[in-house]
Amino acid sequence: MNLDLYFYEQIGSRYYLRITRLGLAAIMLLTVVPIMGILFLLAVNTNSPAKNTNVTITTLPASDPLPPTVIHQAPPPSFPKMRKRAVASLPQTITKPITNQSITNEQPSPQATQSLPGKFSN
Repeated sequence: MNLDLYFYEQIGSRYYLRITRLGLAAIMLLTVVPIMGILFLLAVNTNSPAKNTNVTITTLPASDPLPPTVIHQAPPPSFPKMRKRAVASLPQTITKPITNQSITNEQPSPQATQSLPGKFSN
């Protein structure tokens, strides 16, 4: 006795899916019987009259109402403080060194200054 629901049949180099009679009976039982049951229940319930159902909702009065609880929001997280780095200060002007005039016997010239470019310029 063969209890398979399906099998593959080879014809030439191709395979075909075949369903056995037991497989067909299982498909019918699992699909057609529940559909018939649903239709039967629908037919039986439509003939019965609608019941008067009390749809009003009553609540019990509260004896001691509690005050609403206030939920406070947590403060945002603080970020770690950054350390300030020491910034080396640059001189505003650069002066030329004074040479020993007694050795060179030159006329004294006025001391020249040179300003730095960028944000330090006057």
